[in-house]
Amino acid sequence: MAFCGNCGTQVGDDADFCPNCGQKLKGEMEQPAEQAAPVQEQPAEQAAPVQEQPAEQETPVQEQPAEQETPVQEQPAEQAAPVQGQPQQGQFQGQPQQGQFQGQPQQARPPKKPFKMTKQLWALLIAVIAVVVVAIVALVVVKNQKKKVNINDYISVEYNGYETAGTAYVDFDETGFSEAVIKAQGKKLKNVKSLDDLDWSDLTDLMGSSNWDLIDSITFDVKPDSDLSNGDVVTVTASWNEDYEKKAGVKILSKEQEFTVEGLEEVKEVDPFEDIEVTFSGTPPYVYPNWTNNSDDDYLRYLWFNFEDYDSLDVGDTVTLTVDESEENALANGYKFTQTSKEYIVSGVDSYVTSAADISADNLDSMKNEATDVLDAYFANNNSYIGNSGFSYEGSYYLVAKNSDTWGDTNVLYLVFSTTVTSAENAFEPTVVYFPVKYTNIMALSDGSQSFNTYGDIEGYTDLEYDDGWYNVDGYTDGAQMFNDLVVTQKVDYTYEVTDNLTQFGN
Repeated sequence: MAFCGNCGTQVGDDADFCPNCGQKLKGEMEQPAEQAAPVQEQPAEQAAPVQEQPAEQETPVQEQPAEQETPVQEQPAEQAAPVQGQPQQGQFQGQPQQGQFQGQPQQARPPKKPFKMTKQLWALLIAVIAVVVVAIVALVVVKNQKKKVNINDYISVEYNGYETAGTAYVDFDETGFSEAVIKAQGKKLKNVKSLDDLDWSDLTDLMGSSNWDLIDSITFDVKPDSDLSNGDVVTVTASWNEDYEKKAGVKILSKEQEFTVEGLEEVKEVDPFEDIEVTFSGTPPYVYPNWTNNSDDDYLRYLWFNFEDYDSLDVGDTVTLTVDESEENALANGYKFTQTSKEYIVSGVDSYVTSAADISADNLDSMKNEATDVLDAYFANNNSYIGNSGFSYEGSYYLVAKNSDTWGDTNVLYLVFSTTVTSAENAFEPTVVYFPVKYTNIMALSDGSQSFNTYGDIEGYTDLEYDDGWYNVDGYTDGAQMFNDLVVTQKVDYTYEVTDNLTQFGN
């Protein structure tokens, strides 16, 4: 161990300079005290005692700066008390001040040499400067760096609907995201665990307009978001207004996320017309269809249906009923329709008979019987003047209106009978007369029966000549005239049928 010869500071054996005073040490190192030259000590009885002051009365030694010190060649004071040892060569021997600690005298310090920067010191200085610069830059970066919030942590996807028709939508935890933004801004929730616990006033103050604007600007793009099945993959991308992001002082992190569709139920295949009852009302050509939904299914019972356009419906015609529900909506409710429209045949209403062949045999017999009753009544009312030889059925004319909106009768049936008319007073010669009896609006009723209208009308008018003049009777003596009056004059508005026996008069 060595000591500085200038200031007495303990230094390392390999040190070139004193760390305290900068004195060059090589060749000037003090030897350890144990190797110092022995001091010629005087006997204790010859030594004048040194009066020491108590430590609390000591005053500090005022040392002059090293650069101002000059070597002092001090002489031993005449009055100085002998010391216990002689000073070592090179040590400063000073006069101790009263009250000061009297230590080892030191040699006067030589002039201080100019400071020289070594390569090691330059490297150390540069390293220190670099560390300081890096620290300052890091401090600035940290201070100005925006705190980051990952929006993906607050995004989940929910699924609605049924297999093949599912929909996806983003469930955004707005509260959690808002709390993360506030935390990133260095704000704290006071006395509450969640933003949900704040009243509106406190929430507004804490959030600020910039946060509200940022959150309101957030949108999500889900692809695909419909017609989904279990196992499908949807992607979610978040976007927001970057100007609001800057104002909020945060950095939002986000990347496209993928989610797998799950939890969609299977659809039910149903016939929406299974419990639909279709009925018809009115009479041709004014028949109206109606539908009744008798389903007890919670979804099917509320379906609506529409008949497609129809006009002049008659028995046997068809109408089309369509369900007023898109297949997409049906699938969204878990149903798949096996059909969306269905045809129905008009039935169950009274209808006009449109062909003579459709007149039932029973109905025709009834009309014939009634016709003969009409004729019998006619002759009975004129029995004092005319008689007949009995009635013979000759055939019929059947007319059907071309236009359902005709102002006339929908159909007309003329049952033609013939007889020989005689004069009770032999006023004219026996004459064959044709008596058409008119029936209108012959109908096939919903119960399977038929009906007709008759007013006991005998069509036609003829004159029978006798000696003193003419006698007028109903009917026709000229078959061609009968065909003309009953059929030809009505061709514009009616189609007609003529039975075989009457075609001799016109067809």
